[in-house]
Amino acid sequence: MREHDMEKNDLQEPLLTFSHQLFLESYKASKNAVVSPLSVAVALLILMQGAKGKTYEELIEVLNINKSNEKNLFEYMTSLQDEEVIKLNIANSLWIKKDFDLDRSFVRTIKDNYNVKTDVITTAEQVNKWITNATKGTINKMVESLHPDTILLLLNAIHFQAKWKEPFSESLTFDDDFITEEGIVTTTFMVCRASYHFQTNTNYDVLRLEYENDRFVMDIIVPSKGVRKEEVMKELKTKNDLWDISEEKKIGIVEIPKFTLETELELPPILNKMGIKEAFIPDKADFSPMIEGDERLYIDECKHKTFLEVDETGTEAGAATSIEVRSSQQEVEFHLKVDRPFLLQLKDIRKQIILFYGSYESPN
Repeated sequence: MREHDMEKNDLQEPLLTFSHQLFLESYKASKNAVVSPLSVAVALLILMQGAKGKTYEELIEVLNINKSNEKNLFEYMTSLQDEEVIKLNIANSLWIKKDFDLDRSFVRTIKDNYNVKTDVITTAEQVNKWITNATKGTINKMVESLHPDTILLLLNAIHFQAKWKEPFSESLTFDDDFITEEGIVTTTFMVCRASYHFQTNTNYDVLRLEYENDRFVMDIIVPSKGVRKEEVMKELKTKNDLWDISEEKKIGIVEIPKFTLETELELPPILNKMGIKEAFIPDKADFSPMIEGDERLYIDECKHKTFLEVDETGTEAGAATSIEVRSSQQEVEFHLKVDRPFLLQLKDIRKQIILFYGSYESPN
């Protein structure tokens, strides 16, 4: 089923590109993982409403969202809440330090466009309870503790639950070998004989598993026997059509593991590689449109947690993205980037004895 067969708008391409880049960067951090591009994108878009200058430019370049397709995103999220056959919830909240004044225009924009709920932040437990409720218990303890300099905490949460259009029979579930790079492990397989969208390519097969409402699907790429997943990943980096699948359905037998994936990622290094840099630098980040006053804000922590469970009846998934904005209370007096050869000493400053003395000329 190719791109031209789908409902199109100018939101689709930017989100596909962002999703692809986020997954590829996240894959470098963990190969047994799942991310929610929609959760991360929505959190960043809300943040973007309070950014300006180069901070804003980097965010909009990575997201590639303009005012027109940003409106389409809001309409898309609103339409998702109307789904009847599946359970799908998207929630946004902004937690604010007591007695801290936000810019009224910023608050009005995020409430009108992203249905953001605002509240005063008191404890980490208070925030974690909101996340647990919003994700129906799939994501817990997102925030370990609150730093004294935390001014804002922006949260996005997604919960998805749906049944297969063609459920797997529990009576046919069996244990068998799963072949990994390290060797063979035993896992539980589900079996179903039904009509599927399926396509065979040179190095891989593509399978589509449909949910009851015919709108949502799970597509799976399986490397051909003898082909390593890393070879398919190389193709994924250069080609956008790997996920294309036949419009025609075929009768087939599918055997797939019953599995659960849970992931926790620190997003700053990932987003940095994608091009979002200034937002994390205390003396360069510009979030002045967020606040009334001259206080300097920057992103300190940015986390992403996901949960995905697949069984005979269907799929349950949850995701949460948190962006912690802090105040750089002390004025930065210098900024040194060590991007050229340098000398070093490791020494005892009490006795003025040098333990190591070195020169760093090049990373190579």
